[in-house]
Amino acid sequence: MAKLISILLFCLFPAASALACGGFFCNSATPVNQAAERILFATDGDHMEMHVQITYQGPAIGFGWLLPAPPGVETDVSTEALFTRLDQAFSPRFRVATEYVDGCEPIEYSDASAAFGGGGDAGQSGPSVNVLSREAVGPYDRVILQADNVQVLFEWLEANDFAFPRDAAEKLEPYIENHVFVALKLLPGNDSDDIKPLRLRFRGNQPAIPIRPTAVAAEPDMGIIVYVLGTGRAVAVNYRHVEINEGAITWEDRGQNYVDVVSHAVDEAGGKAFVTEFGGAHRGRVDEFELGFELDDLRAVRTLEDLMPYARLLRSPDLINLVRA
Repeated sequence: MAKLISILLFCLFPAASALACGGFFCNSATPVNQAAERILFATDGDHMEMHVQITYQGPAIGFGWLLPAPPGVETDVSTEALFTRLDQAFSPRFRVATEYVDGCEPIEYSDASAAFGGGGDAGQSGPSVNVLSREAVGPYDRVILQADNVQVLFEWLEANDFAFPRDAAEKLEPYIENHVFVALKLLPGNDSDDIKPLRLRFRGNQPAIPIRPTAVAAEPDMGIIVYVLGTGRAVAVNYRHVEINEGAITWEDRGQNYVDVVSHAVDEAGGKAFVTEFGGAHRGRVDEFELGFELDDLRAVRTLEDLMPYARLLRSPDLINLVRA
């Protein structure tokens, strides 16, 4: 299991559980790598919104994603700009404030290294797969399905050209009874650069992260950064909470070894822990996320003059990818 788990919590929920995220699945001939993952949870009445951003490294033909989700889940594409703004507002920053007392000479720092080392037919008899819906969602061929057991789930995925590893059965078994599965692959004509965050909406008010499937194709130390929007502090009920050793931070280079320090703290907690990087009100820290125009309007641009009104927004990864296309 990936052991580096970093959590950012702000405007938070009452005690909530981090149960276990979907995983990148691939066949053995086209290995992929899930290098990092960012998740945003937010309540909307009696429903939960979950936005998932994934950093994927690998060939488009090998891309596959399978996420256990509550029944009744709805899906859509999200936006890279959302996570860009969140990172800008809430990522840890390390700065040294220096004050010299009379008679003291400035301290000369030597070069410092990191403190720690780096579907089936419903009418069939026997086990079956029930395809609840299948449609194009952004760049994805998206399927929501139920399965009586992991074996028939795998048979359906294989028959429909969804990448998956056979050795993931044990990790998926706990989700068979009470979950549906959201399966993704890229539609023809799309490549790895077209991968977008996924938005899920389902009934409930408790954020939960299916971590078990993530371990199938994850980095040994994979960062999972979680933002939770709510009215109180969020607490992981089945993972430990750890505090980093701030004395190990290389302050002189603005904390470039921060990830190693977090990894060390999580290792000491047995590999299953969260670090809180921010908890508090978000007002004034994050600008609005609305683009201010429809993407279809930008697709109609044919000249540089037409493009100029959008120039101030071109830092958005979504718009940059669209303009390149």
